[in-house]
Amino acid sequence: MSTILTDLIRNGQTTRSSPCVLIASPKSVTEEIFLSDLENASNRAAEFLGKELPIDQKTFFYMGPSDMRYFIWVLAAMKTEKCVMFPSPGNTIPSNQRLFKTVGAKTLLYPPEGEQMLAPLLETIRGEVKSIVTPSYSELMSKEPTPIHALNKSFEEVKDVPVLGLHTSGTSGHPKPIYWTHGSIAALASHSESYGVYSEEFKSEGNTSLLQDVFAPGEVVMMPFPLYHMGGISPVFFSILYGNTHVMPATGTKMTSENITGMLRASKSTTAWLAPSLLEDMMDDPSSLEILATMKHVVFGGGPMNPTKGNKLSKVIPHLCGFIGSTEGGACHLVSPPDSSHWNEFNFIDVGQKMEEVEEGLFELVYPNTELTRRCQLHFHSYPELSEYRTKDLFISVPGKKGWWTYRGRTDNWVVMSNALKMDPTDIENTVGSHPAVKGVLVAGDRRYRLCLLVELRESFIPTNETEREEILNQLWPSIEEANQSSTKYGRIPRELVYFATREKAFLRASKGTIQRRLTIEAHAQEIDDLYAKAEQGLLTKELPRLETLDQESIQTLLQHLYSEVLELDGGLGVNDDILASGIDSFGTMTISSRLKAALRKYGVSEAKLDLVSVKNLYSAVTIQLLAKTLVTALSVSDEDITPAQVLESNTTRNDILTLIEKYRAKAQSLVKNTVVTEQSTSQSIGDTVLLTGSTGSLGTYILDVLLARPDIKKVICLNRGHDGMERQAKSLESRKFQPLLQVENNKNRVIFLEADLKNERLGLSVEDYATVTRETTVIVHNAYPVNFLMSIWQFEPQMRGLLNLMQLSLDGNASLMFVSSISTGMSATGKRQHIPEILLDTATQVGDLLPQGYAQSKYVCEQMLEAFSDSLATRPVSVLRVGQICGPRLGDGPWNKWEWFPSLVISSRFLGVAPDDIGQEINWIPVDELASIVSDLIDYTHTKSPEESKENSKTSQVFNVVNPKMSTWKSLLPAVQTALPATVTVSEWLAILEASVEKSAHLLDQNPGAKLVDFYQGGLVGSGGPEPVYEVEKLIQASSTAAKLEPVTQSDVKKWMGAWF
Repeated sequence: MSTILTDLIRNGQTTRSSPCVLIASPKSVTEEIFLSDLENASNRAAEFLGKELPIDQKTFFYMGPSDMRYFIWVLAAMKTEKCVMFPSPGNTIPSNQRLFKTVGAKTLLYPPEGEQMLAPLLETIRGEVKSIVTPSYSELMSKEPTPIHALNKSFEEVKDVPVLGLHTSGTSGHPKPIYWTHGSIAALASHSESYGVYSEEFKSEGNTSLLQDVFAPGEVVMMPFPLYHMGGISPVFFSILYGNTHVMPATGTKMTSENITGMLRASKSTTAWLAPSLLEDMMDDPSSLEILATMKHVVFGGGPMNPTKGNKLSKVIPHLCGFIGSTEGGACHLVSPPDSSHWNEFNFIDVGQKMEEVEEGLFELVYPNTELTRRCQLHFHSYPELSEYRTKDLFISVPGKKGWWTYRGRTDNWVVMSNALKMDPTDIENTVGSHPAVKGVLVAGDRRYRLCLLVELRESFIPTNETEREEILNQLWPSIEEANQSSTKYGRIPRELVYFATREKAFLRASKGTIQRRLTIEAHAQEIDDLYAKAEQGLLTKELPRLETLDQESIQTLLQHLYSEVLELDGGLGVNDDILASGIDSFGTMTISSRLKAALRKYGVSEAKLDLVSVKNLYSAVTIQLLAKTLVTALSVSDEDITPAQVLESNTTRNDILTLIEKYRAKAQSLVKNTVVTEQSTSQSIGDTVLLTGSTGSLGTYILDVLLARPDIKKVICLNRGHDGMERQAKSLESRKFQPLLQVENNKNRVIFLEADLKNERLGLSVEDYATVTRETTVIVHNAYPVNFLMSIWQFEPQMRGLLNLMQLSLDGNASLMFVSSISTGMSATGKRQHIPEILLDTATQVGDLLPQGYAQSKYVCEQMLEAFSDSLATRPVSVLRVGQICGPRLGDGPWNKWEWFPSLVISSRFLGVAPDDIGQEINWIPVDELASIVSDLIDYTHTKSPEESKENSKTSQVFNVVNPKMSTWKSLLPAVQTALPATVTVSEWLAILEASVEKSAHLLDQNPGAKLVDFYQGGLVGSGGPEPVYEVEKLIQASSTAAKLEPVTQSDVKKWMGAWF
């Protein structure tokens, strides 16, 4: 459609004989509104705006009773080149104040009939927003002719001009403004076959669009939604664009099943388009069911319908179907189903959208920004700057029904538990919500060990005392148990965590009747905390084997149960199985720590001994047997003998490190000795093929981006664990706000993803894949390494074996080898070494002075392995990149991962209310995007291109200290942090506050992520008190032009990163 709507109305008023709107009461039609009435009333309203609002005031608010005036003010805004914003009268006053501030308009229009309703808001905004009384309904809608007020501009001139402002329903947060333009309204007409966007294949199969069927000329459609909501205002647009008649409830009519039935009957409606809650209420009224059964179409929208109730209705109603749309995007293009058999399913007509898999078998509806989607949907009229619009609506495909999808909620509705499992609340809420006593249900429990259930009961069932509470819980329990049976072990609701909302604090609801999930959960935060506090000790020990003694066998049995449950291992975890290899993560370790302490506390273990059990201890555990042995030893000590400095851990000795160095240096030398080595090729092949490990991590993703931007890189081979490397890479790129690199035509044959396990023979590759990799690879960049400061050196042995296998690959082919190490291998635990040269440090002095963490120690072993390899073989260039602290990107919108130590420190500081006044180090950090460019520079510098170059620069073995040559200080950056939390305390005070918060906030790890890094902070923030070490960077600056031009980290950088965290 390329006509302005007001012109369409003016030109159509003489040719259309049917009314576009009927105003109905439960007993009769009280008013008919024709196109001529819209034209006349909008001229009168436009004249009013011309008198009352300055020409340069482009946006104004309107609030009043839900009646035809809302639409008249939209038409008047079109005619005067203004935009009207409709705040919901149902919003709280603070929500509307926030909306007013966001929009920035300074004038609120309201009718005389709305003054009493709006009095509290008018009083609150007095002095901030000017309030003007508009004509009454009878004055505005008077049939007395008014002079024509036309826009006199073409559609092309105004298509991007906003005319209407609505806002999100607040279902998952506070209302946010969304603007519709003339182009948005034109896109509403796209559901008609005559619009020309449906394919010939679609039409040849006999399909029709749902909206084209429902809004066909002559159809009478009742959609009793408020006009300040998309569901109430859009059907008036549809009645003009498609030729149907829209039925609007008379002002003040309550939306009861009895009144809906009366209005359907009085208006002779052919379609009832209702909220699910209204339809569910009508099930209990025989006369309502009777009228619904006569409808040509019954459509529900605004939220999902309870499956149990929907199935019952589908057996009575000939054509029951769901609809999905949004204020941001308008109506989705859906196939009109033939009958009620698809009542809970959607078949999307192809208008350029895609279903993108976000979890296995779970898909998000996504709209790319294309010419077709702009013609058919509203998203990119409201958000033209976006390359795609992610709806956050989730679906699963219907088995055996190609093209049909079932709605599974929204991405922001899922609950993330303390073990990092994402739980879909849909089934639980539907099952419990089908009970006749229940009005509303919400699953909550983000970052908790168990989920809880918030239940809003119907009025007559709300308990007034504990006895009544137990009675209603007994009535509901079979429904909760039914939901629990189909849920995972962690997703089951215990009796102790069911909460009934009170009369005084009912669930918050949007104007369309749906529960405002996030706001309701936030409003009940204290009740939820109290619920968990009361139940927590019992829940933590529930279903655990009872401790009879603290001997080795009893502790082992308890630990096996804990680990098997957290990891959801049906076969259990053996006492000698590698704990880390089993897949345990920080969330799971926190859960095990809490439950282990609860079990020991229940047995009677003192708090003094429980303090010896920390997350670090659990991470240091290699097997359950060794962990149990360490625990038994520690718990046998009397309380009097426990000293503050005592820790429960198996310390790595100097001899342990030397043993591993000797073992793996010998293996590296043996590789060279036992392999027939070919001379590195001197032919000038066109382009390099880079084998990259760890490509899906933060640095790896940026390295991949830089390499693909280089035309001289022929191919990048990415080795990753798992078969879904490409999918994980795409998600990693997306999460860091990269353009879809893997979809670029030029890159499709330049990136290969292979499933690998570096510690296994041939890197875990097939014989064929290994042969290909060996033949093609010219540069190996080994970037895959677990960054975990709580693991012991012995737990890094798989990484040492993986490096050996990459050395073997270098020998079998003709590849140089670059290892991304850590600056921590050159740091001094005692502070004795103040100068860190760009060479491999000798074992005699460095082994005994390494930082007491397995990460640094293991990377030092790897450096020693590379030295032995390089010394034994001068024909393979080897380089070691001792990388310092990597920070967030300097350019682009990519975030700095909130789970890393510095983001966690800032986020936890916000949670605690104070920040440390020092962080024990100078800031020589390198932004991740610039570090990737440095890696690219060093590939060129260290990768031998010819024998002459190799001899000239002696570059067969190179070490670089990759830190920022230009430093800044915490003092210089602290003002940026203080914009979010001004209070600071000393480091020791901050650490004490953080440590005290660990047990209390284990379930709030997303808000207090520093809780899992207490041990790391205690070692890293306090510092030695001596001067900072000096890192040589001369070789780095010589080899990398990017490094030579680096700037220090600034307050602007920190503010940018904080924007993503908060």
